[in-house]
Amino acid sequence: MDNPIRLLLVDDNLPFLEVARGFLELQKTFEIAGTAIEGSAAFAQALNLKPDVILLDLNLGNRSSLGLIPIFREILPQTKIVVLTMMEDELYRAAAIQAGADDFVSKSTMSGTLVSVILRLMKRHNNDQKTHTTSGDLVAEAAQNQSGNPPPTTNSEQFERGADQEAGI
Repeated sequence: MDNPIRLLLVDDNLPFLEVARGFLELQKTFEIAGTAIEGSAAFAQALNLKPDVILLDLNLGNRSSLGLIPIFREILPQTKIVVLTMMEDELYRAAAIQAGADDFVSKSTMSGTLVSVILRLMKRHNNDQKTHTTSGDLVAEAAQNQSGNPPPTTNSEQFERGADQEAGI
């Protein structure tokens, strides 16, 4: 694959981190961009590496990592966040999703579900980007067809032209 999906693994359990790394490295579609065992290192790695997906354990040391999710979401809005944890209770899943995680995978089912979850999230992300481009093209084409004039060349020009037309200018 030309552009592998870049992953940042965040887990305080070193043996598990190595197992997860080994498992994910077997997949040709993934590249392990980095690993971290605690929150501040995870932020530094995330800012430096700008991974496509962060795999985040729900507990780092004696702390919940739920509070990290909105911060990751703010600093890297395009990065997908998958909580990967031993906590299987539906309340944990709901809390992680509410905090901004894109998905939640139990470590006990990782080998059967994690790869498909990541691929689904990245496909949806790529489709969203294509949809926005296609929608922009359709808007431009419609604008040209209605007015007979060529469409504006940028989104800001489209916005300004639409605002001017609504204002009667």
